[in-house]
This record gives sequence, C-alpha cells and structure tokens, in this order.
Amino acid sequence: MQKLHSCPVCGSDSDQHIRSTSYRTWRDPADEQRWVMAECRKCGLDYLDPQPTWEDLQAYYREDYVAYAEDDSPVHGPSEAEWLAEAQRTGKLRHVEVSKGMRLLDIGCATGRFLRAAGKLGAVVKGVEPSEVASQAARAAGVDVFHGTVEEYLESGPTERFDVITMSHVLEHVSDPVATLSTCRALLAEGGKVWIAVPNRMHPFYERLAWRWHGSDLPYHLLHFTPESLALAGKRAGLSVRKSETQSGVAGIRSSLAAWMRHRFMVPRRILMVPGPIRWGVDAISVRLAQTYDERQQGEAIEVEFQAAS
Repeated sequence: MQKLHSCPVCGSDSDQHIRSTSYRTWRDPADEQRWVMAECRKCGLDYLDPQPTWEDLQAYYREDYVAYAEDDSPVHGPSEAEWLAEAQRTGKLRHVEVSKGMRLLDIGCATGRFLRAAGKLGAVVKGVEPSEVASQAARAAGVDVFHGTVEEYLESGPTERFDVITMSHVLEHVSDPVATLSTCRALLAEGGKVWIAVPNRMHPFYERLAWRWHGSDLPYHLLHFTPESLALAGKRAGLSVRKSETQSGVAGIRSSLAAWMRHRFMVPRRILMVPGPIRWGVDAISVRLAQTYDERQQGEAIEVEFQAAS
C-alpha cells in the first residue's frame, strides 16, 4: 500500500476530501478489508488512498477473475458469432470501427477475445496484458500478446505504431493514468486514435450504492473518472477529445436496480433478475433510465475517443 500525496490526474495536493473509510469489495462482501476513497475537489476524480500496489492485489486477480473467464462464459454476453455478425452489420466492434488492414493494439486484452474477433474482421492485432494467466490463455488461442504493462511494452522497443489503441475498462485499474495515456500517445501512428471506456463516477447509482455498485468494483478499480477528469488526463498526456459520450445497457441498469432494491428494501436480487413479469417490467424501466442517463452524460460507462493533440 502506498499513500498518495496528490491527485493522479490533475496533481492537486490541496483539494483532497476523504469520502469514506468503510468501502469493501462487492464481489466478496465477507472480505474484511476496508478501502479509503478520496475525492479531488479540483478535477472530480475519486481514487483509492492509500493505493494498493500490483503485488497487494495479486490475492484479488486470481485465475477466477471475471475478465479471465472462458469465452463461452455468460459474463462475456453475446457469443463470438453473434458479436461478429453485429460488427459486420454495423462496422463496429465494441463501439470501435474496425477495418481491414487496420493496426490495432488492445491494452489489458485479457484472454484476447476482442482481438480474435477484430482479426477475423481483417485488422492486424496485438495485445498487452499484465496477467500471466490471461496472457498465456490469449497466446494459446493464437493472439500476439506482450506480457506486462504498456509502459514495459514501449520500453521493449517496438517498431510498429498503431492506427487504433483500445482500453476497455482498463484505465481505472492503473495507478498513473496520465503516464499510461502518454505511452499510448507515443505508440500512435500519424492520424491514429485512442479509444477508452471506463465506469462513470457521475452515474446516479455510484452515489446511491457506493462500493455495492458493480462499477465501483473495489479494490480492482483504483480510479473513478468523470467525463471531465478523463478528458483532463488525456490532455495532460498530449491527447485531445474527438468524441465523448456515455453508454448504458439494460443488463447493467437492471443489476444496479437489483442491488439498490436489495440494499434499500431488502428485496432479494433474484426477484428482479429471474425471467418473468417482474423482470420484464424492470427491463422496461431500465431501457428508459438508460436513455435518460445517456442524454445527461450520466450513463454507466464513459467512452472517449482521443487523438494526438495538435
């Protein structure tokens, strides 16, 4: 554990406010570890302080960590065939435009599912993954993966530069987001872009549920961004925002509603999650909430497309 003396995004050392000393991990409520959350009143970032190191977190990033699940696991949502069919119809894979011959680097690629799909669409793909378990699984599936951090990858001296660099729900896991984004900037080809998705600290359920919200996901998520603090991190790394929006899904809103009903009214989660009339009603509400939240830039996930600043 290391004590931070300034905000990881804006560097402010005078506007810190401690929010709570009783946050836990929703994945294992029996875990007695408590996490302290600080808020930067200057840029709006929330962050763990003191911050666990990668070594501290090894007990959490086990082989059964959700991102390392088998490809046919329900946590991944649609099957690869369904995913590819949608991508061929829309031209986008995970909200990213994928074209033939495009040089694509996915940071935090886990077992490489996204890269395998992008490769089938014609992209030239490579991944970076700090987990040995996940990187081995990706390589076994035929994906070219560097085991380590993206900073270590750059230090290894790669000659290629990339048209698109993606980080889907990865930046919230890193201790120094400006350094990570600066590394991405160095790996961009001329005219390239960096696509980032992170949970949205402005989502209404973040405040209502605290550590119980799946988007908080302590201690895996060291940082909790607002659209403004994410844009600032990019700016400090030499990147400018091309596009910024929030995205909400029915499944995520439903899960948040179920967690809130369980916490506020002791309603069992299964009542809202099991298919049936109640679930259908909840889904209808979730659709309306998702539309409203995204219109207000309060959706579950922030999605930003950066380009090199001029």
